[in-house]
This record gives sequence, C-alpha cells and structure tokens, in this order.
Amino acid sequence: MSYDRDDLHVGCVESTEDVKPEVVSTDPANLPPAAQATLRDRLGRLSVIRRLANPWLWDAITTAVLRQVVRADQARKLYRTWCSTYSTTVEGPHGALALAPAPTAVLALPDEQFHESG
Repeated sequence: MSYDRDDLHVGCVESTEDVKPEVVSTDPANLPPAAQATLRDRLGRLSVIRRLANPWLWDAITTAVLRQVVRADQARKLYRTWCSTYSTTVEGPHGALALAPAPTAVLALPDEQFHESG
C-alpha cells in the first residue's frame, strides 16, 4: 500500500488473486448540513479524506472486540500478537505482516490459549 498526491495505491502481496479493498473518499465540502460545525471545520482542513474499508468481516470484528477491551496502543500490540501466533504471515514490501486468524482456527483454540495471548 502506498499513498501519493494523486491517490491511495493498493497491490496484492502474495498469490495471483488481486482483490483490493474498497477505498472510500469523502470530500468535506459534501458533508450533510446536519454535520457539526466543529467536525466540518476540522475535516475541511484535511481536504479529501480516504478510508480503506476492511474487506474481511472477521478481521473487522476481531479488531472491534479488542479495541473495546483495551486502550488503543495495547489493542494494536495484542492484535499483532494474536495474528502472528494463530494465523498466516506474509512478507510485504514493508516487512512481515500477519493476517487475522480464520474463524475455524479461533473456534478450535482451547480457553487456555485465549488467556495466554491476552
């Protein structure tokens, strides 16, 4: 993934399948009139905002659950440990990246492994 003045660029890390997640762009000038003035002002300073939609519901749920339980920096650390311990790791242009474990892998874990990973 890379970003330049023109756009956000996403490429496949491994395999021939190159399905890319959706990039949602929002121009603050197009916010609905009901948007709070403070929000409108702050987003307006940023120009067009791009959000990379998570293409895998299971990963989105995993992230949301972890984030509700602990603060952001701890959630990032726990998520990375969780993924690297129980899933596949791929090499990308910026180093190793672990994917979220599949639901079947998570369901097969005994309770002790949940406790060990935090």
